[in-house]
Amino acid sequence: MRILIQTDKDLKKLERYLKKELYIFADIIPNDIEETEAYILTRKYKLLFIDLEEKDKLTILNILKIAETKNIKVFVYKKKLSKIEKENYQKYKGVSFLEDFSEKTLKETIKLNAQYNIKKEDIKINLKKKTVYVKFMNKEHKFSFKRLLDFYVFLYFIRNYGESLSTEELLNATVLEPEEVKNSMVTISINNIRKKFKEVFNINPISAHRTKGYTLYLPNTNLFKI
Repeated sequence: MRILIQTDKDLKKLERYLKKELYIFADIIPNDIEETEAYILTRKYKLLFIDLEEKDKLTILNILKIAETKNIKVFVYKKKLSKIEKENYQKYKGVSFLEDFSEKTLKETIKLNAQYNIKKEDIKINLKKKTVYVKFMNKEHKFSFKRLLDFYVFLYFIRNYGESLSTEELLNATVLEPEEVKNSMVTISINNIRKKFKEVFNINPISAHRTKGYTLYLPNTNLFKI
């Protein structure tokens, strides 16, 4: 999963925590509207956090418009947010407002919006050991991953269970510098995950769609999304 944070604050500690504990890549950039716009046009994000300065008025409207078309949740903070600004921002789908831009608030908001679409009895994830326990069709198995990208890709499928994910989105969510990695690396991970499930459960858990990408689906399991 990849998120974008626009702020002049030093959030290196938060950045390390997100990557190590939640396997979330955070692109943290300075308060620069043009740079933020460039990032959301070239990379795939789930969440966008904007720490507005006093001098910034309605300059983020174009960013909110792009975020809406890309289905990105946006969280805005400004110390003195005028009524007109708030009304204009709320015209766009997926915009929320933060009471402050502290590390604690950011961490809580990110964790809340990065929950897995699963119930614990079916899939249990150990982030530190990089293992995934799966209960399916009266069988139980703990999957381990020698290839780190395989683990990242599987986590992202679980986070977005039942949804169609493109190769580009998977790449952006699981690789630190997606522009430097070929899409085929994600395809290899998908095939490795399929192979693991085939060997244990004799099923293909990831279906492919010609134009919409890939979907993770396990029938007869207690998952939130079917």
